[in-house]
Amino acid sequence: VDEKDEDPTLNNITVPPAPTALPQDKSNTVIAGNSLTALIRLLSKLEVRTAVVAFQTDFEAASEQIGILADYKLTHDLFQELENRYFLIQNDQKRLPADDSAWDNISLTEPEIQGKVNDLLTVMQRPTFTTDENRWTQQLEKAQKQIRDGVEEFDLNLLKGGTRIIYRILNRQPSRINAQLVATARTLRLDNIEEAIGTICDSMLGSGIEVDNVIDEVQRGVGALAGLDDRLGSLVREHNGWQEIDDELRRVEASLSRSTEDLEDAWFDLEPLTRNMLSRTEHKWATDLDKVLTSLDNAISEQVVVTVRRLFRRYRSQVGRRFRQVDLELLTLCQDLQRVGESLDMLLRQFNK
Repeated sequence: VDEKDEDPTLNNITVPPAPTALPQDKSNTVIAGNSLTALIRLLSKLEVRTAVVAFQTDFEAASEQIGILADYKLTHDLFQELENRYFLIQNDQKRLPADDSAWDNISLTEPEIQGKVNDLLTVMQRPTFTTDENRWTQQLEKAQKQIRDGVEEFDLNLLKGGTRIIYRILNRQPSRINAQLVATARTLRLDNIEEAIGTICDSMLGSGIEVDNVIDEVQRGVGALAGLDDRLGSLVREHNGWQEIDDELRRVEASLSRSTEDLEDAWFDLEPLTRNMLSRTEHKWATDLDKVLTSLDNAISEQVVVTVRRLFRRYRSQVGRRFRQVDLELLTLCQDLQRVGESLDMLLRQFNK
């Protein structure tokens, strides 16, 4: 090693100390801090705090009503499923006692009826339904037993007794459930919720707040809620209209195999009621139903009994399909409201402590 070279074993190298932190632009921190303070002050204002409390109160009430609405909707669906099974047994029952092979089909359908009856009885145990509302379930249990015993003992009288009870229940209860469903939907107070959120959002926009996209989130919530009240009202009115038609169709259907007279009498109401429902939309389902309605109207006028019965079944099927779709849309709308409301509620609670 050259004498002029530095001895590598010597530790005389000066190393500058590492910085304790990287240089930072404090402007964002200051803005965030000021905005957070402004938000807290904003939510302390009487008009804003009142709007927040109003939103949370109405939203909590709406959440409870949505749960009740879901129970009514489920019950309505179960009645429709029970009705489908009832018609299967009823059609086979008409073949008795002349055709003993009808018992084979009935024995296949009977467990499905038992299952739907059990589902209905289970739902009716929920707090949504009062004891007074549940009295018809005793008759349903009686029908369930008579149908089961009738099938096991090949007793046509027992079978007929059970199906008669189910027919009476189907003629009354779905309409009552619909009335309760509609009444519940109308208590959701969406306009109040939307108004409260609008007040909060307007106040935030005027305050210059910039905290973690709070304003953007609230604005998205307002956008999601906007128009929900109108949509809810539209669905409730449509649900009511289809229920009225469905009630009349069920009554007519019971006598159609014997005569078309009841249908001819009811057609003076059914035809304009259905036309009115179709006038509100241009969707494909409405176009298809309109064609069937026109064909059925012509068949009734010409008194072509075989064609009338065939077209009536198609008309009945398409009305039922649309009715079930409105049920689903109504519940989906309320679930969307709940999701939006929960997000806004959690956001506002972060600053409303």
